[in-house]
Amino acid sequence: MDHLGTKLRLDVILNPDDDVSHAARTSAVVMEGGAATLPGTADLKESTQRRRRPPPSGTTSTRQKVEIEVLKAELKTLHAQIQEMEVVSSSRKMTYWEHMAKIQGLERLKAVATNGQLTEAVREHTAWTDEINLLLKKKRRLMHPTDASMRSWEAYVLPPFSTDDAGSLSRRRRAMHAIADREYDRLQSVYLQAGVLGRNGAPFFQSALKPQPSGAVVFEFVEHTTVAAPFDRVGAAMWRAVSTNLPVPEGGGLVQTIDTIDDDVVYNCVTNTRQAIPLHSNIVLKRYRNATSVIQVARGILVDPMCPTDASVLVEDVTVWNGVTADETAPDAACVFTLVIRLNLGHVIIDETEDLTSQLATMSLAQVPKTQGTLGTDALRGYFETQQHAPVTMGNLHIYLGRVLRMEGPMRRGINDVVEAFQREQQQQRRLEH
Repeated sequence: MDHLGTKLRLDVILNPDDDVSHAARTSAVVMEGGAATLPGTADLKESTQRRRRPPPSGTTSTRQKVEIEVLKAELKTLHAQIQEMEVVSSSRKMTYWEHMAKIQGLERLKAVATNGQLTEAVREHTAWTDEINLLLKKKRRLMHPTDASMRSWEAYVLPPFSTDDAGSLSRRRRAMHAIADREYDRLQSVYLQAGVLGRNGAPFFQSALKPQPSGAVVFEFVEHTTVAAPFDRVGAAMWRAVSTNLPVPEGGGLVQTIDTIDDDVVYNCVTNTRQAIPLHSNIVLKRYRNATSVIQVARGILVDPMCPTDASVLVEDVTVWNGVTADETAPDAACVFTLVIRLNLGHVIIDETEDLTSQLATMSLAQVPKTQGTLGTDALRGYFETQQHAPVTMGNLHIYLGRVLRMEGPMRRGINDVVEAFQREQQQQRRLEH
């Protein structure tokens, strides 16, 4: 009797609109002591009263519907288990067709339960996708620099400085920090796109031209290798190279000013008139130091009211990520050096990019240093400014690279000097130990 009542209760809950279930609810009665009772009615009432609990506060109708669907799915699973037990443990010998009907009914219940679970999973996935799409729509988009709703520093524009405005200097410095911090936040994404994330110092060199959706072409140079010196010493050499004046070329044509904002930020302004088209490079450089790494970020300023330019002058649109991280295998004796340079060349003729692609592939192979644990000296400059290679005339690439090429040599030589000095110290220490 209890088993039959439970089965009827499951039929009632699972199929409330089914005609057979309705007939079973209204006509399936048994006589017990002259009284007509619905099988399992008392048990159902007692069970309902015992399991009734107040709804949690703040429950919405949508959440209640979801919970009901989950409970129905569980009940369908239980119903399927009951029918399976009937098929397996039935003491009465069933006919072949009755046995097949039982099995098909069981399979149908299992299929319905599985379908319900899949439907619920799809619903949850759809809700999650809608939420992500909503978040993406709320994300700030890259807007045109003239958009009034865009803060000036987001378009790499510095606020003006005036002696009559006491707060103009602090606003200008805050903008420099904000520009550098935004590029620093992109560091892991840049390393991933450049193919150096997770290489752990395995040598990797690459030079490429990358067309952008806007139609511009970006020149990207990537270098990743192991340097045989502690990261803090190498990081100090890197900072000395970027925070001091560039070597003055013969014949002049290069004017440079360096404004030290604080211990970790400098503003480097260079005007190069050695080429047919003058070039302005207004670069904010910021250093980030922690217990295991030193990261330097450089970003070109496109508009600076303190250094006005006209339309005939080129303005360098460049971003540099340069970092050294302690080598996991020998943190006190080596570090991983990574350099990523992205230089926006503007709109370039496609034929010119095709002519230069093969040359860049050859240049990437020439970056490997002669001595392990050091950096190749003048890697870019040695390729672009020697007579053994055809001159690079694609767009204004040779003009844009002027400052980068002049800074590259001192930085690399400074790092190699640190490596050489550290190796001498190690040799002297080993002699003393023996």
